[in-house]
Amino acid sequence: MRKRKNSIRFIISGSFIVLTLITFSLIGYFVFSNWRNSTKDVINQANKVTNNGIYNKIDEFMNLPLYINEVNHNFLKSKIINLEDSRQRQVFFATVIKANEEQVYSFTYGDEKGEYYGARRTKEKKIENVENNEKTGGKSKYYSTTDKLISDRLVEETGEFDPRTRDWYISAKEKGVPVFSPVYKHFVMNDLAISAAYPIYDEDGVFQGVLGTHLILSKVNECLREVTESKNARSYIIEKNTGLLIANSMEQSNFQTIESNRTKRLSIEEISNEGIAKSYKDYKKGLGNQYAIEEEGDKLHVTFTDYEKQGLHWVIITAIPEKQFTVGITKSIQLSAILSFVAVLVSILVYIKSTRILLQPIYNLINTTEKFSKGDFSQRVEIVRNDEIGKLSAEFNSMAEQLDVLINNLEDKVEERTQELVYVSYHDQLTGVFNRRYFEDSMAKLDVEENLPLTIIMADMNGLKLVNDSLGHSLGDGLLRKTAEVIVKGVNSGNIVARLGGDEFVILMPRTDYHEAEEVISRIRALASSERVGTVSISISFGYGIKKDKEEKLEDAFKKAEDYMYKRKLFESPSMRGKTINAIINTLYEKNKREEAHCRRVSHLCKLMGEALKLRKDEVQELTTLGLLHDIGKIAISESILNKEGKLTEEEWEELKRHPEIGYRILSTVNDMSEMAEYTLTHHERWDGKGYPKKLKEKEIPLQARIVAIADAFDAITSERSYRRALSQKYALEELKKGAGIQFDPELVQVFVDMVINELPHIEKYHGGIV
Repeated sequence: MRKRKNSIRFIISGSFIVLTLITFSLIGYFVFSNWRNSTKDVINQANKVTNNGIYNKIDEFMNLPLYINEVNHNFLKSKIINLEDSRQRQVFFATVIKANEEQVYSFTYGDEKGEYYGARRTKEKKIENVENNEKTGGKSKYYSTTDKLISDRLVEETGEFDPRTRDWYISAKEKGVPVFSPVYKHFVMNDLAISAAYPIYDEDGVFQGVLGTHLILSKVNECLREVTESKNARSYIIEKNTGLLIANSMEQSNFQTIESNRTKRLSIEEISNEGIAKSYKDYKKGLGNQYAIEEEGDKLHVTFTDYEKQGLHWVIITAIPEKQFTVGITKSIQLSAILSFVAVLVSILVYIKSTRILLQPIYNLINTTEKFSKGDFSQRVEIVRNDEIGKLSAEFNSMAEQLDVLINNLEDKVEERTQELVYVSYHDQLTGVFNRRYFEDSMAKLDVEENLPLTIIMADMNGLKLVNDSLGHSLGDGLLRKTAEVIVKGVNSGNIVARLGGDEFVILMPRTDYHEAEEVISRIRALASSERVGTVSISISFGYGIKKDKEEKLEDAFKKAEDYMYKRKLFESPSMRGKTINAIINTLYEKNKREEAHCRRVSHLCKLMGEALKLRKDEVQELTTLGLLHDIGKIAISESILNKEGKLTEEEWEELKRHPEIGYRILSTVNDMSEMAEYTLTHHERWDGKGYPKKLKEKEIPLQARIVAIADAFDAITSERSYRRALSQKYALEELKKGAGIQFDPELVQVFVDMVINELPHIEKYHGGIV
């Protein structure tokens, strides 16, 4: 069939003009006729953003008690916390309250004997321990706590109380899983409350009791106001089945106190806005989750969103006024119409001109492509211009070259890629050992009688998270690679080594009894003891299980190995964390020699202060150690900030202020250093409460932290810095006196000043500096 000349250009140009005119007409029609649709989209988006913000806030709020229960239930299940030991029990519950936000009112445990223990936060933000057992006659007794969170004096005694009768206890026991209780009026505070309950079973699966984290719901009101205030929106949270209010952003009460001091929960139907109440009825009938209602010359857009968790069936209601989005939209539409009309005319003229120039090289490209597709792989396009069409032609030529090579070498490439894919699918990318998929396939293949006894060794690195958090993931990855290398060296020929993920490795050993398994473990331990990555040594916890008989399940041997390994990890991991902290200190000192000298001088001053205060020898030693460790958190601070000459920027200062919290996280991983971690966290607090990070004041600040603050400041003034020369000790003492009662404990400042004067020759010799 004869082709008409310029037919493609005619069709494309004509189509473009027609489509452009149709598009312009449609734009005019939809812009002027349906402009409210765009407003609705904006409102829907604002509603969605607001709703998501509320949903995320509420989810964060409600996940906190679940997280607290999840983190702490194993302490009771595994009896790591001995409830018979009153001191250990008191510190456990009070520490959880202290470590979490104010929305957590109390953290308790009730058992099947009716005993009830825990801790609560008072209105004055003080922590009290509670005890209810046979000794208290079934009554709940509340005790104030000391600085070490031990019960002190009795502050309140309530009537008889049996936790087994409470909704949160009953719900958790019946369902056997973590669950939220129904909302209830708190029996002490004038507020609604809810409890997250976690059933506790012993290792035999026998129900022991319920661990509960109890929340005050007034904090939800604050969450709603925080999200809705900037968007001029309103929000309610209600129970889905009853319509009873949980929280609202309107500063309205969610309940009423009626006669005989009884409480009445308010429902959504009792709020002042009838439109929202009616929308809720339609929502319950299944008529949708978005509504628009008229309200005083404006339109209110209301959205209902379900919020579900175990025991929770809530609905989030968001209402946004429309008027705030429609101001000025008419002018914008008129301007857009004018600009669109001009753009269409210009586009048509430019398009007609450009197609005439551009299409001819395309015809050449099409002709070459047709010949190439018929098998003439020698065809190439002649490049006549260095523009987009020229680049397209060049890319076609490059593609043609590659296709020519690929077609001629296709079988070799397929085989090569297949081998690469097989390797990647069965090997761990980081360590090079086999991965979980290969291990699981191997378990199935090797689980035959001729391979018995079939042994599985589980290996888990100790302290990897601490290394990652403090020394960086690069060093942590190096530890993983080195650990894999050590394990591979230590196993026998024919054994399979795989990384299951994270810090877990597994060894599959056919025809291996427990003697050989223990030899392999001993060999790996010996190899690991001589290896280091940077300053960090390698520590691995092991456990093994053996399938000896064909009737046994290999999965049971795997479970036994895993359980034994976790038991060993309980004892070995703390020791490894202690060694890692020493490595962190050494790394910090190697990173910044000035920091090492500073810490040693502060340690010496702390020792002298402890002796001047006539503290016990163990307390003086603790102060001396604290002086060395108080700046351990600087390991995670950039070296450019630590060594910067001149004043830090605001961002750099905020980064530097993170070091007490980082030090706290590092030291708190070691059981014996929990108090040391607290002193490290608070050594930059001020007497007037303007310090960081917790804004503590006066004797809320631990004594040890107050002593370190004075010694730290004294050494900072009298030591040479990158941005100034060292100042005299006399000047430093005057500065401490000025800060007494403002930044520092005034009594300790006086002791320090007297000590420096009395110990001046010794201090000059040890510290140097200008007198």
